[in-house]
Amino acid sequence: MYVSKILICTVCGEEFVFTADAQQYLAEKGFINDPKRCKSCHIKSKQLHRQNKYHNNGTPIPHITITEQQKNIDLPKE
Repeated sequence: MYVSKILICTVCGEEFVFTADAQQYLAEKGFINDPKRCKSCHIKSKQLHRQNKYHNNGTPIPHITITEQQKNIDLPKE
């Protein structure tokens, strides 16, 4: 039996409700941990990942600049 509980978002610090229905649904999908982020922070995080701005561990992907010399390098053909 699941009971709704109040959790604190690790990103924004706001309280959010982890409903009994959501707990049951996630348990059926195999998730064992409570969520760490509220819904709005979860959505923002997914959007950032989809834009490929961050690695899976949350660290930014470095911006790489290619010089004109590097563009003109002939690579051996396989």
